[in-house]
Amino acid sequence: MERYAICHSRLRTSIFDHMAFAGQPQQQQQPSAPPELFLRYPENVGIQPQISFDQAVNLLIQAVDFSQRVPFAWTFVDKPPAYARIDGQAYLIYSTQPSAPLPCDGIRWLETERTYRLPANGRELEVGEIKFGFVPGVESFASRMRRKYRLTKGGNPGLILVHYLRAEQTAIPNHLINVPVRQYPLRQVSEPRIFVAGERIGQRVPIVPVGGVPIAPQANGMTAVGPVGPMPGGGPSQMSAPVPPPPQPHMNPMGINMGLGLGIAPAALAQQTQAHDALERERRARMAAAAGGMNVPPGAGAGVPPPTAGRPVEEDDSADEHEPVSTRTLAIGRFRRNHDLMSEVFFRASQGKRTPKTYPSPYASLNLSDMTAKIETLTSEVAALESHLQQKRSRLDKLMEDSQEVSTAMVS
Repeated sequence: MERYAICHSRLRTSIFDHMAFAGQPQQQQQPSAPPELFLRYPENVGIQPQISFDQAVNLLIQAVDFSQRVPFAWTFVDKPPAYARIDGQAYLIYSTQPSAPLPCDGIRWLETERTYRLPANGRELEVGEIKFGFVPGVESFASRMRRKYRLTKGGNPGLILVHYLRAEQTAIPNHLINVPVRQYPLRQVSEPRIFVAGERIGQRVPIVPVGGVPIAPQANGMTAVGPVGPMPGGGPSQMSAPVPPPPQPHMNPMGINMGLGLGIAPAALAQQTQAHDALERERRARMAAAAGGMNVPPGAGAGVPPPTAGRPVEEDDSADEHEPVSTRTLAIGRFRRNHDLMSEVFFRASQGKRTPKTYPSPYASLNLSDMTAKIETLTSEVAALESHLQQKRSRLDKLMEDSQEVSTAMVS
């Protein structure tokens, strides 16, 4: 632990000098205002739907070795891809302040991060979890989740494994749904890479290729850097770097298996990162020339292989994101859909038969003679009832008169 503390202090001083050299104030390293850049392992760990605690511990243990040989790169992490069926983009980063909040990743989080620690075979694993994240203006529900793992005991505490995945979704407050979490477009990153551990800790590695050292593509998609040309004895040209073995069937194109075991040799990985830097430099030169209305010289890209030769083909996942649609485009689409539906309705109506359908008269079941006979019968019955009622009334009146006479006679 004393060794890691000394290396950590040296690297922190080097990173502070780098941030000052890059024109960024050092106070951005404080936890209250984290920087925008991640110090990230130059290759993607891969897509992992789930990472168990044991897998995280194994990867962090392996990362202690190759972090001493491969320089980490300053880069942005912006809106990690969230696939429709497979989630789990993972990154390996280094931080001189592991307990500080992570830099901005283009996702707005609705809650604060929870941290807890677990024992792991004599080591201690710290897990940080934050839920309910969303990309402003793109996603309508907050369903993203981020976990970060680091070994506080038994490993390099500055190495952090960051894992993005999906969780239960919740509604987004209306006042935050379209408010971006950072300013766009993002600036171009040109800071040199830096070693985070080992004897060369704090040493910067420029991203421009060394002059006169071309980059040759290999059959397995890797690249090697070395002098190419005829040997002094007239023999064939050779490369100084050994060719790494082809990936096994269980390995992904990046050289990292789905069980989170690293299968890339550090030297080959460093050569591959240099090849990627050369390709990126060539791309920027072409973009700058196109923006200025100039043509790229024929020899500007000499010694640089085509993009497909130096790096694996990356799938475009932009279709998996919910793209915003303007109101006008949505209205035109609905009008065309409704117009097509109504055209089919009117076409069927115009080509069909127009013979009106006849309905039976509601009085067809009635007969006038029967109704007249019923009326006469009912009228005679009503007259008989009225006469009977009149007779009862007469009898009642007579009884009332007789009772009154009797009562008068008794009183007198």
